[in-house]
Amino acid sequence: MNQTTIMIIVALVLTCLGACTFEDAGAQAADERTPPSCVACHQGERSFVGREADQLAEQIKAIRDATLRHPPLGLADSSDAAIEELAKELSSE
Repeated sequence: MNQTTIMIIVALVLTCLGACTFEDAGAQAADERTPPSCVACHQGERSFVGREADQLAEQIKAIRDATLRHPPLGLADSSDAAIEELAKELSSE
């Protein structure tokens, strides 16, 4: 993916965040390690399945480091290693 494509994806995600609800998201989580807030918004067309895990990990790290705007992630472990593992799981579910 080139930089323009990434920026379009980020813009679409940020635009769609207004439609997200975090109520009852815990019941939707497929894996206890996946934050319910991710599952609440990132389903169907907004799913991470099939995305490059490395790219997804970099975006999650940017959110953690506040260089990319996004609602709080609610990660129990926000270390680089934990984020990389989460990205692998999210991209392959």
